[in-house]
Amino acid sequence: MRNKLKFVILTLLLSATTLMVQAQKIAYTNTNLILSEMPEVKRADANLETMKKQLLRKKENMVASYETKFKAAMERDKNGELSPKEVEDLKKQLADSEKAIFEYDQTVQKQLLEKRQQEVEPILKKVQNAIDQVAQENGYIYVVDTSSSVLLYAKEQYDITPLIRQKLGI
Repeated sequence: MRNKLKFVILTLLLSATTLMVQAQKIAYTNTNLILSEMPEVKRADANLETMKKQLLRKKENMVASYETKFKAAMERDKNGELSPKEVEDLKKQLADSEKAIFEYDQTVQKQLLEKRQQEVEPILKKVQNAIDQVAQENGYIYVVDTSSSVLLYAKEQYDITPLIRQKLGI
């Protein structure tokens, strides 16, 4: 009797575990593909490119000014027109110009990164909301992003990328 009871309990536990595993639905999507098709991403990229060109024009002007000063100083030094004090002053001016160019370059990189985050954040939220809605509507427990994680095998029937595209209108 006791063995029979253990057998029944074990059978019920195994059945419950099997049902729980079967009930969990897993899907996957490729967010990089979705993002590459979104007009918002193309607009954000264009805005960033415009900003980058504007910022780089200023850097190019700074570099051109530095090069002009450097060439003029070299020419004057070559012709013996500079006193030792003037050579030191020019070295300091050129070093200050180099530092300013370097600092400006760092500022540009920071500004571009901040602008990219500002442009992309609402787009990523929009995609995440679409993924959440599709997952909830279709009863998925997990959604794996094939563009950022290792997915060794997946049946195509569980790819919800087309549903997310539809939700986003792309």
